[in-house]
Amino acid sequence: MTAFTESVVEKAALAWLDGLGYAVQFGPTVAPGEAAAERDDYGQVVLARRLADALARLNPHVPPTALDEAYRKLTRPDRPTLAANNHAAHRMLVEGVPVEYFRPDGSLGGDLVRVLDYDDPDNNDWLAVNQFTVVESGHERRADVVLFVNGRHDRRRLGAHPGTRQRLGRSFDGFGIFAGTKHPEAAWELLKFLISQDYGRAMARAHFLQPARASIVDDWVSYIRSEYPAKARDVEIAAFADGHLKGYSVVAETFSNMADATRLANAAWQEILTLGQAPVEKMKAVSRQIEEAQKGYKVGGACSACQV
Repeated sequence: MTAFTESVVEKAALAWLDGLGYAVQFGPTVAPGEAAAERDDYGQVVLARRLADALARLNPHVPPTALDEAYRKLTRPDRPTLAANNHAAHRMLVEGVPVEYFRPDGSLGGDLVRVLDYDDPDNNDWLAVNQFTVVESGHERRADVVLFVNGRHDRRRLGAHPGTRQRLGRSFDGFGIFAGTKHPEAAWELLKFLISQDYGRAMARAHFLQPARASIVDDWVSYIRSEYPAKARDVEIAAFADGHLKGYSVVAETFSNMADATRLANAAWQEILTLGQAPVEKMKAVSRQIEEAQKGYKVGGACSACQV
């Protein structure tokens, strides 16, 4: 069997992304302090110049002051929770960023500043950066490959938007290909590789994470035993993938009323961390409530003790 290393997978992914039309940059060459720097510091995850250029290019009718306001809203989240900020960011990506500005006649007008061009994907700025370093609160993380669209980290594919869904040609396992891509065959080869056993084995060997494919769990176990023979000697590693192999929910196996418990716990944390309406001791009471609910819970039925 051909031996795949993490660097081989990374280079292959970059080559295919280049074939799809992405510009490819080596992270250290565009790092803060370099001649071709794309960021001012390692805490930034938005490529400021690319985002500002995209806003101006996609919204030529919007005055600069309004574009500055859109940029501020995109880069400075102001919601009280992470979930609320994510919802707001998603809405701005899909619908546009709401702004107000004075028209030439002095009247106040409103508009939506487009962040992405869903009608013409080629009008967006597609960038792939490998070995992209981020430092936050003294902790350094280096991603193998990060994708950017118009200067923003791309966590979703454009094909998820209703207006562009027809542009997707073929898809598999959450990946998609735009029907109008310049290199459809190269894109399809990349998708086949990403869902192949070779790729799964390469990722399992590089990170020792439980693979998505049940067919390579045995390989995953052997990689761990080979790398950590002493620590893995008396551990039944395959047991961690038992639910995956046998098709049952590991969460349901360990905590039968997980949905109700999650609802109660999240509500309590919302009061404690976000609204400041309850002390942290509230979690003790919630924990007792969840434990009490477990006693009378019936699989497949509602948790009567959780109806609060």
